[in-house]
This record gives sequence, C-alpha cells and structure tokens, in this order.
Amino acid sequence: MKMLRSVTAAAISTVAVLATSAQPALAAYPVTLFPEFGGPWGSNQVQVTWYNRSVGISGWVKDLCCASGGNVTTRACVVAYFGPNATGEGIPVGADSECRTAIDTTRGFSFTINGAPAGGFQSVQVSYYEDRPDESELVAYRTRNRPAA
Repeated sequence: MKMLRSVTAAAISTVAVLATSAQPALAAYPVTLFPEFGGPWGSNQVQVTWYNRSVGISGWVKDLCCASGGNVTTRACVVAYFGPNATGEGIPVGADSECRTAIDTTRGFSFTINGAPAGGFQSVQVSYYEDRPDESELVAYRTRNRPAA
C-alpha cells in the first residue's frame, strides 16, 4: 500500500508541475504602419502584418471628390515583394496584389496577399493614385521592409 501511495503521490506531483510549467509565449507577428500620405484630392493609410508566407493588409483610402469637382477618384494599391526595398520578383497589380478605390468617401479595407516562399515577403510597397477619366496619376508611394526578427 505504501508503494502505491508513493507512486500516486509522485504522479500527482508530476502532473501538477507539468500543469504549472510556463509555456513559451507565441511571438506576435511584426506590424508596420504606413502613416497617412496622398495628394490634393485624397489620401490613404495602410498597416501591414508580416506573416510567414503572407502579409495582412488593413487601412483606408479617402477621396475628397467635391474638392476636385467630382472628376477624380483615389486609389491605394499594395504590392508585396520577395526581395527587400521593393526588389526581386513582385506580385504584379491585378494578380494577387490588391487595389482599393474610393469615390466621394473614405473606404476601409482588409485583405491578405498570399504566395510568399518560407520566410515571407521581404518588402511591401503602397502606392496612391488619382484617377481621372482620361488618365491615371501615380501621386506618391512608400516602401517598407519586413522588420528584423
């Protein structure tokens, strides 16, 4: 009986230690903010969350239509690159990159760009366009690299 009590006590102690052992915390995914930028008829702001094989994108694009006489729409485009500083093979606009347009409003958005090799995309470029019926103008763009681990 003593042996059974000792084994039972040892088992309970082991379970208690395992149950209270600190588990390693999961590291948060790095986040990069592209602060608001744009042009005379609008602006955009984008936040990037860097995952292993994708990037999460959230933000907004704003169109100040009435200031332009109603003939300009604004567009924010995001392209992810395998290389740093928007180099290497990028995902071309219209493939798995994304653009969002606003007309007379501020439009929020949230999406994911998938398709990176292990280790993820190394840089993201956000571009702001002002589109008129007869032309599209790239007004401003910003590039950010994946933060160091």
